[in-house]
Amino acid sequence: METINENYTWNTDTTYALGLYKLNAKILGIWPLNCHDVLPRIQVFILCLLQVTMMASLIAEINTECSSMSGVVEVISLISCSILSILKITILSGLPSMLFEVVTSAVEDWSIVKTPSARNLMKKHAKLGRFVFLFQLGSGYVTIIPMILGPLPFLAPQIDVNGTNSTAQLRGLPLRTTCIFGDISDFLYAVVFTIQALQLLSTCTANVGIDVYFFGITMHLCGQFRLLGKDLENFDTSVDESKQRECLVQIIHRHVKLNRLAQHIEDSFNHIILVQLAANALQMSLMGIQMLLSFKSGNTVMIVNTIIILYVMSLQLFLYSYAGDRLSSEIANLRVSAYFSPWHEMPVKLARDVLFIMMRNDKNFYITGGKIYRINIDNFKNLIKALGSYFSVLRIMFDA
Repeated sequence: METINENYTWNTDTTYALGLYKLNAKILGIWPLNCHDVLPRIQVFILCLLQVTMMASLIAEINTECSSMSGVVEVISLISCSILSILKITILSGLPSMLFEVVTSAVEDWSIVKTPSARNLMKKHAKLGRFVFLFQLGSGYVTIIPMILGPLPFLAPQIDVNGTNSTAQLRGLPLRTTCIFGDISDFLYAVVFTIQALQLLSTCTANVGIDVYFFGITMHLCGQFRLLGKDLENFDTSVDESKQRECLVQIIHRHVKLNRLAQHIEDSFNHIILVQLAANALQMSLMGIQMLLSFKSGNTVMIVNTIIILYVMSLQLFLYSYAGDRLSSEIANLRVSAYFSPWHEMPVKLARDVLFIMMRNDKNFYITGGKIYRINIDNFKNLIKALGSYFSVLRIMFDA
């Protein structure tokens, strides 16, 4: 795939709508317009190497058997986040052709906006995507920064291994791997601290960044389906038949293209969503156990921390569900838009073509997790209900 020159098509509206996703994807080396270049491949390799070494150090820390129950749960959560980061980066870097068409189409959409009403509708969807991007990624960094700054020697007390003044004291690290990296020289401590800080930042950027990347491009596609529906409803029947046919052919071609782009998003992200569902279900289950243990021990700080983590994971699944549900609804609504078009004023042959558009939308479209689980609001509610039942059973077991 060749890298295209983006400068001639990008304008201020394009930068507003897609600039944040472009910046984040370029940092990760997965921007589809240039991910086949040498530098993005090196970036992907370095990011995956950071995640693999992060998992190795965390597993080694567990094997030392010096972590508490809450520490083990935190380590398992970080390991699952590392696995997710590697899968997300490698899958999207390995499937650039489909997202290439999605992104180039979005750039083209912003460069050929015809009316102020269309621009306002597109900006409405872009504004929602930007808000989610800034809120989610900002929240992720707010969670990560204390983990990085907290263990700094001048901000946190040193950790006494045996609780006596005669023993060596260990310095804190962002990943809390003090058992395997505690007794090292000052230079190595600085190196390990810096690497672990980069590991946490890359984990957050990859995990949350790709989630909001999916949300943003899906919202843009929702806006395009909405505009297509308005074109059908406002179809001009005052012109001659040849002009009407030309306009209807353009609408049909646009409909086919948007359906293809929606399928590209589904094919690119369905495996990511499946792994995300499994990882979040595992982590939320572990967090439920940790929260019940914290209730029994009266650890208020751990209870609040666990609730925040559960909220973040639920919000992550909600964003996937909302985007999938919204896209399915916009595609299905085209059938209604076709019905409300002035088909009764068209020539008979063109009216039949409108009927074919309605028939094409009889087949529902869904964003799925691995082609086996539909990602929508109803299934999100079912998942939350199942987790609530799980927590109730756990509470009974712990109280018994």
